[in-house]
Amino acid sequence: MNQFEKIKQAYPQAPWRSQLQMVGFFLVIVVLIALIAGFYLNVSAQAAAIGRDIQGMQSQVELLEQENENLKAVLANLSSSRTLDNRAREMDFKQFDPEQAMYLLVPGYAGREPVILAPSNEKPIISAPVLPEEYTESLFHWLYKYISPFVLPFFEE
Repeated sequence: MNQFEKIKQAYPQAPWRSQLQMVGFFLVIVVLIALIAGFYLNVSAQAAAIGRDIQGMQSQVELLEQENENLKAVLANLSSSRTLDNRAREMDFKQFDPEQAMYLLVPGYAGREPVILAPSNEKPIISAPVLPEEYTESLFHWLYKYISPFVLPFFEE
């Protein structure tokens, strides 16, 4: 018998010790499963909370868009010609007579730049993107170009 077998026979493992090892192994597995379940639960809770936040923000965006549309409708009503005419009469404005207009010349003022409403007749020059040679070269060409100077001398003999 070798030394290991003698020691093994001299100190047999107690039954309570093997039971304790099995319980410990079982508890380690239970703890690992609980950790994985806890991690999964945490991630799921965070995803649900973020989903709720997104839904709240989307409803807030919809409310703000609706408010913007209502304000645009109010502005359109206030700037309509009928409303502006009524407000001008209430404020005792008079109708403009072009004959009574006075124009002032301001030195150094060139006036407004003309607005270009139609596109020009000139055709725009569209150039194709130019790729460097390195990007258009195949792998075989690259290998031939950079490796052949080192390899060919061996085959020329």
